[in-house]
Amino acid sequence: MTMAHQQRHTAATSLHSSWRVTVAFIGYMVGVGALAGAHQLSQLLHLLQPVLMPGGSYLWGAMLWGLLAVCGVVMLRPWKLVWTIALCGLLCGLSHGSFAYQQRQWIVPYRGDMLHVRGVVIEDPSRPDAVSQTITVHKLELLDNQRAGGQGRPVSGDIWAQIDGGAEVKRGDTIELAGKAYPGFGTMVASLRRPKVLAISHQRHGDIMAELRDDFAAKLGRVVEQPAAALGLGFLTGMKQALPRDVSQALQIVGLTHIVVASGYNLTILVRFMRALAGRYSRFAGAAFGFVLMILFIMLAGASPSMLRAGLVTGLSLLLWYVGRSIHPVVLLVVTAGITILCNPVYLWGDASWLLSMTAFAGVTLWAPAFQAVIQRLLRLRKEPNAVLRIIIETGSAQLLTLPISLYIFGAVSLVALPVNILVLPLVPLAMALVFTAGLAGYVWAGLSLLVGRFAQILLDYMLLVAHFFSQLPQAQLATPAVPLWFVGVLYSGLIAILLLCQRVAGTSGAHANLVV
Repeated sequence: MTMAHQQRHTAATSLHSSWRVTVAFIGYMVGVGALAGAHQLSQLLHLLQPVLMPGGSYLWGAMLWGLLAVCGVVMLRPWKLVWTIALCGLLCGLSHGSFAYQQRQWIVPYRGDMLHVRGVVIEDPSRPDAVSQTITVHKLELLDNQRAGGQGRPVSGDIWAQIDGGAEVKRGDTIELAGKAYPGFGTMVASLRRPKVLAISHQRHGDIMAELRDDFAAKLGRVVEQPAAALGLGFLTGMKQALPRDVSQALQIVGLTHIVVASGYNLTILVRFMRALAGRYSRFAGAAFGFVLMILFIMLAGASPSMLRAGLVTGLSLLLWYVGRSIHPVVLLVVTAGITILCNPVYLWGDASWLLSMTAFAGVTLWAPAFQAVIQRLLRLRKEPNAVLRIIIETGSAQLLTLPISLYIFGAVSLVALPVNILVLPLVPLAMALVFTAGLAGYVWAGLSLLVGRFAQILLDYMLLVAHFFSQLPQAQLATPAVPLWFVGVLYSGLIAILLLCQRVAGTSGAHANLVV
């Protein structure tokens, strides 16, 4: 055995199981991602169907390629194991992606024609104005050529609809729509513009968590004036439909939208606080209360892609913290992304929230520690940077990693995002604590609620003032020409090269990043 073969043999046999799982998920996501342009590869998919979906089911395909992976582990030489795992993951991804793509093709005959569907509203209706509101409908039933209220045929995908602003629709309601089907966007299979609302069925007992949130919002609204109250509710619950249009536009221009949506940042603040508070008594208490708070927050905010990502990362991080183990951020990033794609392959095909969430996560866990290590080395700092400098580094890293996708999807970039985030983000934990205390005190002591609400009002008004001031600056947001997909790949290749260079200069691998993000 040559020296090169011996080295590959040693590397393969010493490869930790977590990295083998990572390799499998990378192959799987490459397979699913390859079908992003499946509408352009329909003929190829048809030819590959017997291979990708033996027996007409992606499940059989996954079982087949999984069996081959096991055989490879047993029979193949160790240095071939990694490639076998990657190949089987790729084939599983192609199989699953092909199945998901074919499930969504039911909409094709209806594009441009009348569509009659029934489904469940899965997000809070947005109210851009008094005339209309937008909803996202899930768990669809196709009611083609059937009477209203009849039995429908279950179909796959979500639908975006713009309905009358006077319709009383809440999250969790079942709604029946009929209208002309237009092409979808992102993960939506179709969009309905001004469809006829045939029926709205409210939940018998309602969405308990949504009702609790609305009652909390009412309590907060008595002691904190609008739009500050809406901003505070955005911190805690992701409830942003009450924000005036000018406030929403200002937050978007200055790059602060992420603080008023149900995101990993909000969840991180809450879990870190609870872990630190309860962890004083025992490690078990810190982890248990952290898990309970995480589940409650996700239930209040709704299971969006970013929340699923944040929940998985936070849950795994809490578990590892409890057992005293560590895991490489790359492994956590890939496994988390793979699990969410396994639940819904569509996320990888065009969900902006999922893409931005994952890239921001990579920026905080991989790029931020590398940049921090370089700064420490260049400035010859013996101690870690203070909290303010860490926030600047993490914010800058997240903004940098999301920039290529933002350019590709939105065609604009905020030139004031970094200074605005530096001025606002350090105060978000305090604002969340004040808003929560003010609303909670409304149930037991009105005087305390009013007192805390005054402090919350001052802090929230300051944040709104910063957002409005910077949003009105000339060239606060720069519109960019259309960015092709290949250029996005070039940008991320450059960012990866910068990461490797920083790690080499700092002499670190980034294996000890803060994972609760």
